[in-house]
Amino acid sequence: MSTAAVQDPIDFVLQSLPVNDNFDAVDVTNAQKNELTALAAKVGASAAQDVSQVDKAALKNLVNEIGDRIANDVSRDAVMAHTLLLVVFHQNLRDDTNEAKDLAFLCRSEARYLAYMDAVAKAAAEDKSILKNPPLPPLDVALFWHSHMLSPVRYADDMGRRYGSAMIGIEFPLMRLAKMLSNEKIEDQDVGRAFWAANMPADQPFDLTPADVDETKVTGVVVCPSCETKLALNMAEYAAFRLHKQAHACKSCTKSFMLENAAVRRFLTIVKRAPFSAVAGAQVHPKTYMFAGKHQDNAADLAKLFDKAVWAKRVAALPALATWADVKATVFRPMTVACKDDLILPGSRGRFILVQRAFEDVTVGPWSMDMVRAVRRQRRFSAKIERAARAGAHAVYHLHTEALVQYPKFLAAMTTRPKTSLVPTMAIDLAWHTHQLSHVVYARDTGALIGRVANHDDSDDAAAEARMAEGSAALPALWMQLFAEDYRRPNVSCTAGADEKALCGCEDICDLAMAKKKAVCGCEDLCVLAMAKKKALCGCEDLCVLAMAKKKALCGCEDLCVLAMAKKKALCGCEDLCDLAMAKKKALCGCEDLCVLAMAKKKALCGCEDICDLAMME
Repeated sequence: MSTAAVQDPIDFVLQSLPVNDNFDAVDVTNAQKNELTALAAKVGASAAQDVSQVDKAALKNLVNEIGDRIANDVSRDAVMAHTLLLVVFHQNLRDDTNEAKDLAFLCRSEARYLAYMDAVAKAAAEDKSILKNPPLPPLDVALFWHSHMLSPVRYADDMGRRYGSAMIGIEFPLMRLAKMLSNEKIEDQDVGRAFWAANMPADQPFDLTPADVDETKVTGVVVCPSCETKLALNMAEYAAFRLHKQAHACKSCTKSFMLENAAVRRFLTIVKRAPFSAVAGAQVHPKTYMFAGKHQDNAADLAKLFDKAVWAKRVAALPALATWADVKATVFRPMTVACKDDLILPGSRGRFILVQRAFEDVTVGPWSMDMVRAVRRQRRFSAKIERAARAGAHAVYHLHTEALVQYPKFLAAMTTRPKTSLVPTMAIDLAWHTHQLSHVVYARDTGALIGRVANHDDSDDAAAEARMAEGSAALPALWMQLFAEDYRRPNVSCTAGADEKALCGCEDICDLAMAKKKAVCGCEDLCVLAMAKKKALCGCEDLCVLAMAKKKALCGCEDLCVLAMAKKKALCGCEDLCDLAMAKKKALCGCEDLCVLAMAKKKALCGCEDICDLAMME
């Protein structure tokens, strides 16, 4: 998209680019063969008939193995960087007050993303190190790249189909973008600006926000599916057609058509004019969803399914304004039946389902999804993250901790229900998205777990919504059976995943912090110690952390060392104050301090008449 008009949608797809296939592609038959596979298979087999009979020991080992595998790519630093990026996206790259202006901005950014990727692919053909350290893109380009990666199956199809398998592994510069936004490593941004200036038109600025776009000077091009006239729509008309799927009347032939009709026309034109290697949805293995590209068996199957002579005859029988139902009945179904016994790859009989999904709502660009609508869908999630960030450091820290603790469990749960679309919580979704930003790693990890790349489906069509509803209804009960925990209200310590365990590694320390009560040491919340990486209260042999600060002990003694040095039992009769936490008992009973019970002559946690009795007794 330029400030004048959109390029012909079909030309985007047929444009010739250098394809570099000199690098190793993912082996679709062997990528899953690693240590995760055996554990995942054991868990899946034990839960196949009755999830209540799942092998809990194997499940625990699987969760731990997943956590170890993803530790580098889904780390606390990574989710923090991701959070920062989402907050910046939300605060700077949208206009909620003017839909036409917002769409004009998104359409320009969509074209800029394509131009950036084309330039990087050409540079990578000469210097493959660029794939490891690509030039930092403008933020609006990063916005589109980010959304594209959150559809991992389509992303692999798109990048491999347009640029070759090497580009599938290009590294999204998450940490570098976050450092740039934190005013670190500014030289990286300078390199990105220099690359942009060298590869883009002189009038194309590096920085672009909605404020920089005049929607009255931008038009969207739609090709009439009946007479093939190119129609220039203003942004209000284009929003009605592209975003809201309203009918548009052709000024040339006067026929009224829908977005579906235009998408079908684009699909049929591409199949007619392009080789089958350019057909979206056909370049991933139909069973594993990994990029198959020029895989011999894949190519053989596509040659049968997309025989141009047979296609021409069947397409000729379609109505002028064809729908997907027409294509399915007249083309897809007969073609599949005719060659089903000759197909090689498992899953190839369902190939046209993947193809239709890749073209269903797309009327412009080379991608297998409408990128503008994909970015708009992701705004819902970035808005949630931005709200969490505004709640303060503690809220963000707890969100990240929940993400790091629960996401390995979520992946493990997939192995028990591999055909169900499980719906994540916000925290799990943040970790899931972060994992997907390392595409090759994500594909191999999830392929090892469930035998295929776990797709992240944020589509807003009726079929996707039905799948999401099923997954949302099924997961809470499944989670309780697997992990004995409320899925929506997990018992996750605010200190889990920290470099040093605060407060003895207590699993339920957050009870106090979430109630906004002061911590034992006087801090505003119990996470302060963890975030500051200080030693936990019982990390010292004599509990002197507070004693040296001359803080009063819970029972009124001058310092907490009195009990420790005198080798007396802890306040509740346990050997030390950690025992309660480790036993997963509620910390401090929700009272301001343990003396409240004593002064009220209530029974202590251990059954004694009052808490101070134990503390003061010899």
